Amino acid sequence: MTLFRRFFPLVLASALVTASFVAPAAANPLDVQLRGLGAYTRNGDQAPRERFRLLTAEIGFALSPRTAAPAQGLGMSGFDVSFDVALVSLNIGSEYWQNGVTEQERRLGTLPGSTQAVTGMHVRKGLPFGLELEAHINWLLNSTMFMIGGDIRYVFLEGYKYLPNFAVRAGVGRLLNAQEIDLTTVNLDMTVSKTFALGGMVRLTPMVGYGILFMNANSAVLDATPDNTTDNIALEQPNGSLYTLPESPLARNFHHRVYAGIELQTFIFVFLYQFDVGLITGGRPLFQNTIRLGLRF
Repeated sequence: MTLFRRFFPLVLASALVTASFVAPAAANPLDVQLRGLGAYTRNGDQAPRERFRLLTAEIGFALSPRTAAPAQGLGMSGFDVSFDVALVSLNIGSEYWQNGVTEQERRLGTLPGSTQAVTGMHVRKGLPFGLELEAHINWLLNSTMFMIGGDIRYVFLEGYKYLPNFAVRAGVGRLLNAQEIDLTTVNLDMTVSKTFALGGMVRLTPMVGYGILFMNANSAVLDATPDNTTDNIALEQPNGSLYTLPESPLARNFHHRVYAGIELQTFIFVFLYQFDVGLITGGRPLFQNTIRLGLRF
């Protein structure tokens, strides 16, 4: 039993990571092609800049890790491995999504619906002094894009009979397999929760929280006329075609998130539901429903 408890979470984590890397090859209608957002020059049309910012904001919100854990520490020897599925309400009908996908998808008109699924795997380890470390990977279905990252969490004000638990978290995420987007996210959030024992074998924990998601987004070098190889110079020059979309830096590109959820734990098995609202600055809010299943030792 001791060997099972020690090695089973690692085996499960490895299997989930493998699945996350293999599955994206199946279909990719949501893979982006930034040329469709419009060519950008300093003295020209500024709309491509805003389309790029909103598109990457939605991608970053969808793939950044949900908190999906109450403000309750694992303890120094605690270990948690979990798998989740989140349904995200992307604004697929918006101009930046319609123009930001590949030309094949625009031509065929086969974009999927606004509600998209994100699968994720998370491994969390308790440390001394109320600290915890978490590693995660999230993949947006119908695309080849996924995000990996890590968080550190500090749990305090824990264990009081009449007071809720309180935790703060900070982390970094990195978007991978998006050929034309360079995206890094930094998340800061705080969670409040209170655990109630039911019958001695079940623990029920409601939770609420608030967070800020910072994003640094850059584009690759884009070609306004990819079929013409004789004009591969800067777009500002006569007959040029190459350009980049302006950077959206961390200091000016941040979005708010509010969330609420409830966790049910019995023995080592954990079930959690969480509802998130992403308040995209200058855009429409995104709604996210997450179901997480996990093992906690």
